[in-house]
Amino acid sequence: MEKTPINRRSFLRLCVVAAGSLVATACQKAIEDIATATEAIATSTVSASSAVKLNLAGGARDVWAWVKQVKVQVSEGQCEKVVVRVDDQEFTAQPDGEYFSAEVKLSEGKNQVSAVCLQPGGAETSSDSAIFTGRLREAPTAVIEIGFEGGQIGFDGSQSLLAEDNAALIRHFWSARPTNPALLRLPDGELAGEVDSQKISITPPPSMANIT
Repeated sequence: MEKTPINRRSFLRLCVVAAGSLVATACQKAIEDIATATEAIATSTVSASSAVKLNLAGGARDVWAWVKQVKVQVSEGQCEKVVVRVDDQEFTAQPDGEYFSAEVKLSEGKNQVSAVCLQPGGAETSSDSAIFTGRLREAPTAVIEIGFEGGQIGFDGSQSLLAEDNAALIRHFWSARPTNPALLRLPDGELAGEVDSQKISITPPPSMANIT
């Protein structure tokens, strides 16, 4: 085999080409390492978020109360905190055996309820929402106190209860049933039609005169 002599210029050119190849190989390896690390981080993030599974125990329901206990089941993953959302309100759930539970306030009609798991690092996972239908009416409750004083039967509506939104009874109306066995009389006359007052006193008929 014939050997070609290498002069100084050819030797330097060969060294530059070899060095360039090594630099290019090193850069390519670094790029591949960065891409692999990025892919690993992305995969880890997705896995952490998707690992949590939670749901509302019992699903949608009718509720005959203003305050209801809601239980949340976390079947997979870990949560730093669990909250129950009712429309625009949030209630912190506490560990309760195999569940997390929270006492939530409901309104009349439809309430959209969901649970949220707050994970380490700030990620959130939400359950499917359920509709809790409040069957109670948001209205004041009339409370009538009856007493006997000075030969009169007193009816007092001043202790009536406020509604959940603090609305109060505005007016009280009193009337006698058409089927009453005797006429009812007020201190100033017969009870006819409706009387608009928070309190009234009735003069008992003669058959009740001995009641004290």
